[in-house]
Parts: sequence; structure tokens; C-alpha cells
Amino acid sequence: MKGFKIIALFLCLAIFTLPAMANTTPEPDGKLLFKTKVDGKSVIYRLSNLQKMDTQVAIYSMDEGTRYYRKFISNHNGYVKRLDLEQLPNGKYKMVVYNGEESKTKVMKIEEDMILFSK
Repeated sequence: MKGFKIIALFLCLAIFTLPAMANTTPEPDGKLLFKTKVDGKSVIYRLSNLQKMDTQVAIYSMDEGTRYYRKFISNHNGYVKRLDLEQLPNGKYKMVVYNGEESKTKVMKIEEDMILFSK
């Protein structure tokens, strides 16, 4: 019986606190957020706090600086895109987001069966 009361108390606590935690959103600080997620030979990039400014996303090779991808984004505060990188040769690349005077860069390495990103 004591065990049942403890479990019931825990469930009541969870029922009332989880919705409050789920509705809590962090205050935006206005800085550009650039996140990536690898899915096989594809990458999903997510941009936040674009402030509806003209934004450019590009992928360059680290060796000779050849541009392999460029996307212009405007009138958006957030943007999500999946890129298939199957055709890119093995090597090191940099993915750069330009937003106004701010830019963010991530280095990625493509190998036979994986894609690795810097933080």
C-alpha cells in the first residue's frame, strides 16, 4: 500500500510539472543559431533567429575553396533544409551561414560511409 501511494504521488507530480516544463521556452538572445544533424549521407541544417534578414548558406571545399552549394534565404526567421551529400567526394568542407554582419562556420569531413561535423 505504501508503494502504491509513492507511485501515485510521483505520477501526480509528473502530470503537473511536465506540461509546465514543456511550455517553457528560452528567451531568444537574437543571435544566429546554426544546428546540423547527420542522417546517412544527408545533413539537415536548422537556422534560427534570422531576423528576416537576407541569409546565405554555402558549402566550400577546404582544399581549393570550390563552392559546392549555395542557398539564399530571405524573409524568414527560421529555416530547415535537408541536403543530400551523396555526390560530394570524400574530403573536408566548411559549411558557412552568412546573416547580415554575423556568420557561423562548421567544418565537416566526408568519408566513405559517414559525415562528421565540428560543433
